[in-house]
Parts: sequence; structure tokens; C-alpha cells
Amino acid sequence: MVKHVSIVSVIVPVSRNETFIRDCIRSLQKQTYPDFEIILSVDNNTTAQVRKILEVIQKNMSRPGLAIKIVESKKTGSAANRNFAVLKANPKSEYLAFTDSDCIVDKNWLSDLVALMQDCGDDVICVGGTTISPKNKLISVLVDEMSRSYLGGRYTAQHGSNGKHKATERPLEFAREVTSTPTCNSMYRLKAWKLEKQNEKLIIGQDGEMNIRLRKRGFRFLATSKARVLHDWIPSWKSFMRKMYVYGIATGRIFWMHKDVFKYRPYALFSLMAVLGGIVLIGLGFINIVAWKLLFLLVMLYLALIFIDGILTALRLRSLLGLGIVPLLFLQHVLYGFGVIVGLLRPAK
Repeated sequence: MVKHVSIVSVIVPVSRNETFIRDCIRSLQKQTYPDFEIILSVDNNTTAQVRKILEVIQKNMSRPGLAIKIVESKKTGSAANRNFAVLKANPKSEYLAFTDSDCIVDKNWLSDLVALMQDCGDDVICVGGTTISPKNKLISVLVDEMSRSYLGGRYTAQHGSNGKHKATERPLEFAREVTSTPTCNSMYRLKAWKLEKQNEKLIIGQDGEMNIRLRKRGFRFLATSKARVLHDWIPSWKSFMRKMYVYGIATGRIFWMHKDVFKYRPYALFSLMAVLGGIVLIGLGFINIVAWKLLFLLVMLYLALIFIDGILTALRLRSLLGLGIVPLLFLQHVLYGFGVIVGLLRPAK
């Protein structure tokens, strides 16, 4: 439960998502939290069609007590849009909430995040919620479950418990500490963006990189299994493979900014070592047959591990569908690993 009402600025970068933006704003309109503003941040990449939609939204969806601002950054990219929107936020805002224009937030999203923030000490700089995918696509369901698995990123803030909660529970009782939260579903204390801002050179991974800097200042991050956001971030198998590769590139580039990045992303180190180990052993195999035998044993061990993770997921779901995460884990590790290598070889300029 919210202890007192604090002003919140909700920031949404908008570029080309004309399909989802209306639903996103409607979901924000339905918030049970009483005092917030919506800032839609656009740039040169924003299409004319999206701009027309935003004008209609601003005209027809604004209401007394809910201001909808449209601000335009002279730079491009979601990081630049967020940084610019923060400068245009209500100076009385205590918190900055972020989501994306292709997201639909639960009606209690802001209330849940504010309640958790107020239940924490000042060392908690950011809180996040649970991001879920549409259940009408097999790939979305499998990616959700993979992200909850041991080898698929269970320790990230993207996904939380599916448990039900009693109204009497304190927000902190069903929160867990995480290394970072994605800006499709997060809330920061205003001071975070006074101390740091997102790196505008990064097209992907700018939220995680900024959060590393905040963690190095001694701040903590929490995620709650409430504050749910529906995000169709993996609409197809092709999209999944592309994003795993691109996310790997981002991690490789962040390494040159933070040599300890793998401490915050152990799954990235696992993927990198798996791919590098395979490449080295294949190369050595042309010199010594022992390398091929070692590679075979390691591949069998790896396949056994991801299959066990699939079995554990199937047991948790009480459905053989859980075994579907096995090929996804393989693709994630291989593509992410190759992406990290590319990112290491091609740092951000």
C-alpha cells in the first residue's frame, strides 16, 4: 500500500510503434495511482504517422489531473529520448517511471512500484516489476519460461513469481534483489538521473550500463512480482535469434566501459566461454584428435545441463511444454556468445 502520494513522471520513448502506442497510453490512463504525468519523447526517427497519433492522443486522452506532454529530442535513440524527457519532467516529481511504447501496463503498475520504493531504504535507487509476454504465441510462452530457468536468466528482473498476494502483505515481502532492471518496467528515484544518465552511444543495453554505474556507487535494485507489464518483445523465432545476438553485442561493448560487466551478467560469460571453447577445440582438433574427444564430452555435458533445465521447467509447469526451452537455451547461448565476441571486437565509438 502506498504510504503517501508522491508525484511521478512516466516517460515513454516513441519511435515507430504506431500499432501499440494507443493501447500503451490507455493502460497508463487507467492507473489507480492518483498523481502522475505522461511524457512522450520523440526524435528524428519518429514517423509522421506516429506523430499524428500522438497529437490525437494528447488532444483526446488528456484529462484534469493527468497531463500528457510530447517532447522532442534533437538527438536520436531511446537513451537520448529518455535523458531529454527527464529534463522536461515536473520539477516536483520524486520518482521517474519508464516503460516502452509497445508495452501495456497493469492498472496498479505505478501504485505497486511506488509502494515498493516507499518500503525500501534510500540505498535502493530503482525498483522494477514483472514483464510478461502474450500467451497467444508459442515463442512468447517459451521465452517467458526460458527466462525463468536456471540457465536462461532466472536472476534477472524481467520475470518474477506468478504467486498471488494478500492485500495485507508488505511490498518488500515479495521483492527480490536483482543486478539490474529494464527500462520497459522500472522506477528510479529522481536523484539517479541527477547522478548518472543513459549512455547515448549505446543503441542496446543502455539501461543495464547505467545501472552498473549506479551499483558502483553503492545503490541497490529490487524487483517485485507485482507491477506487471505486458510486452510483446519476442514476436517470432527470427526476432528471438536477432535479439539474442544484438544483446550479446551490447554486452561485449559494455565490457570496454566496465571490465567487471560479467560479474553482473554471469549468463553472458557462460555463453562467451561456451562459444570460445568450442572454437578453440575445433581448431585444435585439426592438430590433435584428443581435442575432438574433449569437445564431444563437453558438448554432451552441456546438452545434458540444458535438458535437465528443460525437465525442471516441465515439472514446474506440470507440462511437457517446458521441454521446449531446450532448443531456445541452445540458440540463446550460441547467438549471445557470438554477439559478445563481435561486441568485443567492435567497441562503441
